[in-house]
Amino acid sequence: MGIVRLIVDLDNTLLFTRNLVKAAVSEIAPWGATFEDYLNADASNRLEVKNKHYSLYRHLKKLAQKNGVVDFNEIKRMEHEFLGFIANNSSKFLFKDAIYFLESFYRIADIVILTYGLPEFQKYK
Repeated sequence: MGIVRLIVDLDNTLLFTRNLVKAAVSEIAPWGATFEDYLNADASNRLEVKNKHYSLYRHLKKLAQKNGVVDFNEIKRMEHEFLGFIANNSSKFLFKDAIYFLESFYRIADIVILTYGLPEFQKYK
């Protein structure tokens, strides 16, 4: 028997990513940005920078500017807090059976967890 590999997507398979990001947005945006504001800022950012890679800083800058925040240091603080929130809270947003599922297979398979997007953001998750 050869090596068995189990390939699992992290986002929305093991991790309830949407709720994690919702919580992160409410944590970093004291001026009341909503998750919908975050999604709209992302869409606006993507339209403006079609040929550039995603940038969390540019995304948060759009979100902040919509709410009247234009200070560079404030946007950098938001970026730092956003990534910190993701790093410190991702495990709280795992689906309830995610750990059990992985533990069920780790002795019989090499488990590969896939995730896609901004490398720094993926690392924190």
